[in-house]
Amino acid sequence: MVSDGYSGACCANAGVEILDGDLDGLAVGDHVVLEAASGSLLHALRVEDGSFLAVRGRRVQTFQVARRLPAASLVRYPAPFSLQTEADRAAVVHRAR
Repeated sequence: MVSDGYSGACCANAGVEILDGDLDGLAVGDHVVLEAASGSLLHALRVEDGSFLAVRGRRVQTFQVARRLPAASLVRYPAPFSLQTEADRAAVVHRAR
């Protein structure tokens, strides 16, 4: 077996908070999993101005959610993988752009 050096420990301890489709309280830099009416799931990153950034079809796209989704979940990572300060959040958004 070949190891890539990744143990998966950060994801094994990650918590998920169900948002019930409400995205208003998300902070810049939050990682969310969005569910469409069709049941499709999309991992996205909250960026400025209430928009989101995601990789879809090998392209990085930004978009806004115009209506309440059937479901959305906020992924919370444990320290040291979590975003500790507003500067950390700003750095994530800067790297994503």
